[in-house]
Amino acid sequence: MRKSLLVFFLLSWFCTASLHAQTLPHTTDSIRQAHKAFEALSMQRDASWRHRISKLERYYQDHFSAYLRSPESMRAMPVDDVRLVYETARAVAFYSGKAAYADDALVALNALRARHAENKADLQHLYRTYISTRQFTNARQLAQQHPSLDVKPLPTIDDHVMDNPDARPTVLTVSAETGHVDHVVAPPLQDTQIVVIAHPLCHFTRDAVRDLVRHPTLWKLLTQHAVWIAPQDGNVEFDAFQHWNKAIPAAHINIAYQQSDWTMIDYWGTPTFFFLKHGKVVDRVTGWPKEGRVDALLAGMRAIGLDVAGIGLTPATAASK
Repeated sequence: MRKSLLVFFLLSWFCTASLHAQTLPHTTDSIRQAHKAFEALSMQRDASWRHRISKLERYYQDHFSAYLRSPESMRAMPVDDVRLVYETARAVAFYSGKAAYADDALVALNALRARHAENKADLQHLYRTYISTRQFTNARQLAQQHPSLDVKPLPTIDDHVMDNPDARPTVLTVSAETGHVDHVVAPPLQDTQIVVIAHPLCHFTRDAVRDLVRHPTLWKLLTQHAVWIAPQDGNVEFDAFQHWNKAIPAAHINIAYQQSDWTMIDYWGTPTFFFLKHGKVVDRVTGWPKEGRVDALLAGMRAIGLDVAGIGLTPATAASK
């Protein structure tokens, strides 16, 4: 009986090892078609951000991840196909913010390097991917290993969450005075709360603030109840946050460390205003066209019980129009 079990175990191990060692079948057309389908899926806006990311991850796992687990398959691929696998892994890392996909991108990049097909742009993209997936040590090491990358160096980031790893959500906060960056637990949301998704480099965000400060009563009410959060991305322009936070302290923008921790947020386009009551989204205002969305903001405030009576166009705003 023991001998039979041993034989069965060895045969199972051999079959599994053989399966992982074999070259997975693929054609250039299949890789290109899968990449195009992934791109089309990433452009869909018919679902929430969270649902769209889930679909992208599933598609990637079904059509790409197996190649990265098979070195023989990567070696057998034409260079252009390896690059498509790299770009797809990097894209799903960007959308999901998950480090595992950045690791996949590195596997594909190593395959390009083995063919002497790696270029400067590939490394720059990997640098930003490491930042977006919060692998700051890897990003620094990559920049040190490749001084010619011409990438903006990361500042020192002090982590104040290590002693409380289960705390969620967390943010990167940039000091308005010194530009120092800290990783901290986000302040708890209030029962009546506005969450503004914003970014200092987004001109629509800047347009919204420019218009809103012309309505002093509205601006005061908004800033009293709002937290301002930037999306999780590979941007290293921390000085832009310092300048914004110094110039507009009432709208201090922190940076989401992991978007997935902000469970009430289903869209990260900037600017977006979420109106929450007891932690649940009651209303949402997205974007800032030339004519603004002041009326929509007032409606959102009213929906969560804020007193907006008497708020309207100020004489200065009316004159400017």
